[in-house]
Amino acid sequence: MNTAASRALTETPRPQPDSVPGAQPTASGRAVTAGQDVRVLVPASMPGACGPLPGSTFSSCPVLVLEMVFRKLNISDLTACSQVCRHWCQVANDRRVQLSCLRRTFLTDHRLQMERALDSQLLRASLMPWYEAPATEAEPESAAVAKREPSPGQLLCRALQKMLLTKHFYPGVCSKSTLLRGTMHDIACNLDGRLIASLRRVRGTPGSSINLWQDTADQVVVRPGADLVSARVLRFQFSSDGGKLRVLYGNGMVQVWQPHPEGGWYIEPGPARLLFGLRIRKSVLSPDGKRLAVMHEMWRVTVRIHCEEARGDWDLTPELNLLDPLGAGVLDDVDTYDPDRVLMQFSDDGRHFVFGFEHDLGIWTRLGRAWQRTGEMRTTDPLWGQPVFDTQSRMLVLGCCCDSDQGFVAPVELLFYRLQEVSEQEVRWTPVRQLGGRQFQGLSTGIQTGDRLAVAFSPDAELMACPHYSEDRRAVFVVPVSGPGAWWQGTVLRSEEEHKEQVPCGLVSSLQFSASSCYLAAGADRVVTLWGRYPSWQALLRINNTARHTAVPFVFSPDGFHCLCVTSGCPEGPDRVRIWGPVSAGGYGCKWSVTLQQGSRVEKVLFTPDATRLVMAVYYRRPVWEGSSECKGFRMGSRLFYYHLSPTKLPRPESEPAPAAEPVWPDLIEPFF
Repeated sequence: MNTAASRALTETPRPQPDSVPGAQPTASGRAVTAGQDVRVLVPASMPGACGPLPGSTFSSCPVLVLEMVFRKLNISDLTACSQVCRHWCQVANDRRVQLSCLRRTFLTDHRLQMERALDSQLLRASLMPWYEAPATEAEPESAAVAKREPSPGQLLCRALQKMLLTKHFYPGVCSKSTLLRGTMHDIACNLDGRLIASLRRVRGTPGSSINLWQDTADQVVVRPGADLVSARVLRFQFSSDGGKLRVLYGNGMVQVWQPHPEGGWYIEPGPARLLFGLRIRKSVLSPDGKRLAVMHEMWRVTVRIHCEEARGDWDLTPELNLLDPLGAGVLDDVDTYDPDRVLMQFSDDGRHFVFGFEHDLGIWTRLGRAWQRTGEMRTTDPLWGQPVFDTQSRMLVLGCCCDSDQGFVAPVELLFYRLQEVSEQEVRWTPVRQLGGRQFQGLSTGIQTGDRLAVAFSPDAELMACPHYSEDRRAVFVVPVSGPGAWWQGTVLRSEEEHKEQVPCGLVSSLQFSASSCYLAAGADRVVTLWGRYPSWQALLRINNTARHTAVPFVFSPDGFHCLCVTSGCPEGPDRVRIWGPVSAGGYGCKWSVTLQQGSRVEKVLFTPDATRLVMAVYYRRPVWEGSSECKGFRMGSRLFYYHLSPTKLPRPESEPAPAAEPVWPDLIEPFF
């Protein structure tokens, strides 16, 4: 029986976080080793299958009572409840109940994006046979219901149910691209996940190039346009409708790629320059991809915001044109400062824009079709890390710190600003001096080790996570931001098992909530810890990868319940890719694993927006020997892997790649250093 549902039926409130900041760790229990790089942390209170309530049976609950309870669950708990009995299955599969749970689980924009991604002929035709039969079979649908064309919301529910109920993913289709020279530094896909673009760079060449793939099976032929071999790509992105690709170069050039009626793609003719050849120092996209902010240098610093045109290009006439946005003298000498220290950020809804440097920061808000300056801040200590908005874009968090005399970065002070709507045409950002029952000037957090502020808000707008301000500054502090105990009660996330075994923990450098708000990933020095939120905070995974020189590749799936991590036993590989997700009895386990070939390394991983396919950019390095002992150099190349998470009906052993034929290597041999 589902724990959340049984608790709701007995009117038992969900456990609240421990009060008083600095409380004892909440996660405890035994650790199960799943290899040297991943430890599955099993809490002692891991919920199992509960029995029926005293004096009742599963099928004795009235339909109205079950509907009231089920509507307050997330989609994962609802799916688990549908496996209890036939009566619960019928209520849980009601369209109104499912849509209510979807709205509680995801933000509206995220839910609609997943629905649009699934609502295509390709995915509609192949949705139901994607996954293996679950461990506990759901009640079969009637013939009339099965023939009925499902709505986008129902389609999303079916896909999520299959993803959550399957015990293992056995990808039935895996396509891989040809081997290309250089490394793939970034990848992107369009809305339906069929088109993939990769940014490729080759050592020794000044520029970078874009490659376009369709399901990665074949490279899309692009008819050439302007010669930009020596230009460096700053960013590339598919248009909102997914039918075009925009490429922005560092010299201000913009190319628009689109499909040709006779096959292949071509570069659209017309205005080829966005900023008339001015060198762009920094750029940032709004989360919805419909606005682009660029900072460029002329004789003075200028910031512009360009909107997406109907044809897919950027409008040459900017929506906002700021000359010396922070005032004269702040950024006079553009060659003496680090662009990474410049703060540029859009809010999640794209309505607000932040620009700052050192001690000065300004906020602009789009009111109707015009942008207005709605806030100015000047801090005592220099600004540090990119600003963070809450999910409702009504609160802004800034980080400030100064370099200490000992040579390391001092603890970061968090400053909070709240949006106040004076009228329909006037809003302003004001500093927050009191949150809940606490009065303060700022909130001190752990030592900042990167260029991004380690602060995250949960998508359901209930929690904020940041590094804890204790003496070691290595734990995570989660504080509620809504409800009676907002900003006053808090929970310290530190695994008691790790504390007892004195497992070294690095400084918390990144925090990320899943789209469902049910999981929190805390990144440290080549370590990622995954925390589960319900029924109470508990450490689920500890991913340790000391062989890598960079952070562990980790990404949440858009469905909000699965995640992917990449680990390796040595710096030269081979890399091992795992997908983790909910399993039976309320646990969290590995549902797919694959080990790549020796000498390969995963550079980038990406789930498609529908959460049912996976794209990986893999880098290969093979030594070339001259004679029998001297290394002449290396052959280096990259390729894309495209996995359909579509299990077959017959279970197979742990998914490992079959021996493949020797790939066709590029002619380039890079010298040995």
